[in-house]
Amino acid sequence: MNRLLLIPSLLMGLFFMLNIYAANQVIVEIKFQQAKNIYNLMTGPLVTNEGAAGHLYRRGKSIVCKYINADMNDSNGRPIPSQDARRYNCNMKFNQDGLALPST
Repeated sequence: MNRLLLIPSLLMGLFFMLNIYAANQVIVEIKFQQAKNIYNLMTGPLVTNEGAAGHLYRRGKSIVCKYINADMNDSNGRPIPSQDARRYNCNMKFNQDGLALPST
């Protein structure tokens, strides 16, 4: 009888551990001028450039930066210039071990 309970108990424990593993992540978002500076500094062989639907992405080993190249207006309906800092956004995800990974 104990052996019959061992397998479901192990499976439930594994499921619980996987849920804890997935929950212990922190996403850091960097915006505006700091994101623009990081985006412009990201060059080299480890950086990949991608683009889709009005966005340009630069993906590094531990960070993803996005530049919005589509037409944008501010809250008052005025166009946002193409090199304005409001068009930039960077994301990083830290896992439970403290390792930084690119986040989408």
